[in-house]
Amino acid sequence: MELSAELSNRDGSSRPFQVRCERTLKGLANGLEQLKGEVSAVLTELVLQEKGEGALAAGDQESAGEEEDEEDTDEKDFSENGISSNGPPTKRNKIQD
Repeated sequence: MELSAELSNRDGSSRPFQVRCERTLKGLANGLEQLKGEVSAVLTELVLQEKGEGALAAGDQESAGEEEDEEDTDEKDFSENGISSNGPPTKRNKIQD
């Protein structure tokens, strides 16, 4: 079986994508994941070109890593307080004396 997709650019040109996969549910899921990765890589490159960035400099990569660490710390603080940034606060049990 073959999965295909087509990316249409703003200038009217298009880029086809094709992935071969097995005729099973698992094969289809793997094929979709591969197709998603290929399309994502091309879209990322297009976004970087549009921003005028060829690639991140070494200093930019380090600061990007620091930002991720800060976000992880914030999430840990929320989870320790029973608050999740992904949804409502955790349920509290009543304590009866």
